[in-house]
Amino acid sequence: MKRQGVITSLAILISAFLLLTIVNGQGCAQQPECRSDTDCTKVQLTCCPCNMGGQEACVPRALASIYHDKLKDCPPQEKLICAAVYNCKVEECVCLKGNCEDV
Repeated sequence: MKRQGVITSLAILISAFLLLTIVNGQGCAQQPECRSDTDCTKVQLTCCPCNMGGQEACVPRALASIYHDKLKDCPPQEKLICAAVYNCKVEECVCLKGNCEDV
């Protein structure tokens, strides 16, 4: 009988923990990436620049250094093989409803 009580108590605790986790996750508002256009910037996402087939994106200016740091792992330019394809699509980065978007 004691064993069943322990199992029931454990099940209640786990259920309560899961319920609190779900409620807290839904109740938290996501922080906006930006408040104005100046909070956003264009970054290179791939080792090859966009004018050589690479990709670019608009990100919060506060996170730009993370993207730049990732490019340090790229091979040296003389060993890099890129497609001679113009893939630049981002003309300008703007803050739209709290998110950095390209236009």
